[in-house]
Amino acid sequence: MISLKPKKPIFFELFSQSAKYVVDGAEVLVRAVNSPYSAQENLQDLKAIESRGDEVTRNLLDKLDKSFSTPMDREDIMKIAANLDDILDFIYATYLKMVLYDAINPTQTALKMVEVIKKVAHQVYDAVKLLDNVPAHHEKLIELCMEINRLESVGDEIFQEGTSYLFKNVHDPIELIKWKEIYEHIEELLDLCEDLGDLIKGVVLKYA
Repeated sequence: MISLKPKKPIFFELFSQSAKYVVDGAEVLVRAVNSPYSAQENLQDLKAIESRGDEVTRNLLDKLDKSFSTPMDREDIMKIAANLDDILDFIYATYLKMVLYDAINPTQTALKMVEVIKKVAHQVYDAVKLLDNVPAHHEKLIELCMEINRLESVGDEIFQEGTSYLFKNVHDPIELIKWKEIYEHIEELLDLCEDLGDLIKGVVLKYA
């Protein structure tokens, strides 16, 4: 059995920092969607979180480049770091799109989807925190990955129902197009979270 006891714990510390910024970003996204009269302030807050996340990712990849040995395969470290970075970028880009499209008065579908994003973000954070000792936490990690997949499916259902409602009830073509694109963007964000869950599950199977 391969041990994941890290020779350089900094990788796991940086993973956790990055995942915490994902949670922070998701919580601000929910706040932003629910408070349309503070759009620019919310956008600035999300940009600041995204920038801090980018800094963590750069730091992690720099440490990886300079490390002779690593606690898990370099490819796995790079994939996890990149996926966390992509998720945070997409959280910021989601609200940026809403602001640019002047779609800051949310639909029920948008409200429901970002709530799912927040729930998924917390599951991602909980899973990433356990990567420093996969053998000891493999059952909990699998459980968290399954919950990420379940929440992604919930988000898919909300997306499908919301998109169907748009085409049946929204007669302004501009409103229809902009909300359709926003829903698709949030759905893609959920897919990224599911991808990370699948990646973590693969790491568990490899090292547990």
